[in-house]
Amino acid sequence: MAIPQGITLDDIHEAAARLDAGASHPFGEPRKYQAVIHGTRYPPKALVGLAARRVLGHDLTPGDFSSGVGPNQAVAVLQSLGVEIVEIGHADPRFPPAAWIFQGNPDHFDIDGYLASTTQITWLANQHRQLMAKGQTVYLWRNSGRGGAIAGVVAVGVIEGDAESRPDHSPAVPYWKDPMVAAAPAFRVPIRVVEVATAKQVLKSKWLEEDPVCHDLPNLRMRQQTNYLVTSSHADRLARLWAKTGRDFDRSDLLLTLAAYAETFGQEVSKLHGSPVSNTALLAGRAVTSIYSKVMNFRALDPRVPGMGQPNTGQPTKDIWNEFWTGSDIDTGALAAAIGSAMEPGTTPASQEALESEVEHTAPEYSAEGRKRLVIHFRIERNRKVVADAKAKWFNANPNLPCCVCGMSFRETYGDIGEGYIEAHHTEPIATLDLPKVPVMDDLVPVCSNCHRMLHRSGSPDHRTLEARLQARSLLDQRHTDPDA
Repeated sequence: MAIPQGITLDDIHEAAARLDAGASHPFGEPRKYQAVIHGTRYPPKALVGLAARRVLGHDLTPGDFSSGVGPNQAVAVLQSLGVEIVEIGHADPRFPPAAWIFQGNPDHFDIDGYLASTTQITWLANQHRQLMAKGQTVYLWRNSGRGGAIAGVVAVGVIEGDAESRPDHSPAVPYWKDPMVAAAPAFRVPIRVVEVATAKQVLKSKWLEEDPVCHDLPNLRMRQQTNYLVTSSHADRLARLWAKTGRDFDRSDLLLTLAAYAETFGQEVSKLHGSPVSNTALLAGRAVTSIYSKVMNFRALDPRVPGMGQPNTGQPTKDIWNEFWTGSDIDTGALAAAIGSAMEPGTTPASQEALESEVEHTAPEYSAEGRKRLVIHFRIERNRKVVADAKAKWFNANPNLPCCVCGMSFRETYGDIGEGYIEAHHTEPIATLDLPKVPVMDDLVPVCSNCHRMLHRSGSPDHRTLEARLQARSLLDQRHTDPDA
């Protein structure tokens, strides 16, 4: 089988959105080329393989086609559609990194000792130093080395200045295994360390390798470099993991995890991408393995499956279980309401623009097997890249960003503080779907905050229905004031 005719640029963009959402696929990592779409890099073969679904009704497999630049090969097809192709390792100044990963090997340098000694450090800038700038976030990564250290993110810092060629600064010298390396001039960048992880807070490499977002971090693919560009989706996920890892589960975390347990009851509990455990990990900002363990804690408390799960459950977990256990089942209606209360706007650390935290719920329903499922519609900007792309498209069409329902413009109404602001409404009610649909730009429309609320309150996701209601009311008001109208 070859790449089918008829694949469009929209198909490629939808495939990219699926990859952003953590879609599993059989394609390996690229060795020579990457595709660049809106500043994010993708494996060309995976893009084309997933994009073929609309034409064929199914994805292609790795054996169906080649990834090269020859006729009807993946790179050539992408280029014919106008997709930019770059060689692996290429740094493009048009796309400054959302954050960095700076990697170090404990065989050559005592990273832990250095971080414990000072908050003003320097790090080798061997790759992409022209893109490094003051204020950028850096995740400091310790490799395992020959000593078998736990590999992963051990600290977070902020770049303090430009990379310059110089010997290492004096606080770092004692921690080099080879003093000659410290004395040799090399490009180094100054960093202010913001926080160093405790043993429980390290973002472990093995967790990130199975993460629905971070599994393809660049340093997990190309392990021999020092400085890695981090995409916005990776940076977002790393920031949320850093904020939660090693900390106790709060009430919203426990509620979300109990919902995942309710959904998986009677099934094997999976950690695969797209599973309830994986999706809950994304929403809660925790590692997949952490959510899995907590789900198994709930299973240990469930008298319907005696002897199952993982015991050693803490009191907060027991309290949540007792709150929603009816004696024969989990009260999923009360659980949905509690999640809604816990996740109302203003109660989560994420800003509304970065992560809309309103949660809408449907009532519990029954599957064909008669098994009660908790159906929760988390109205989140589910794929922030798609939302950002849609807002950029609307801005280019009309910088006033008018609401498609009422015409209101935040820019025209509020001046400078309203510049560039509009909300994105998802036109398909995800609560009715068993699995989340990866959104594309055509699923979104620009709406003001009032109309956005009314769309959800009305029960109809179609903005045209609300627009017709407004027009009817306007005509009625006109007739009241002008009988001849």
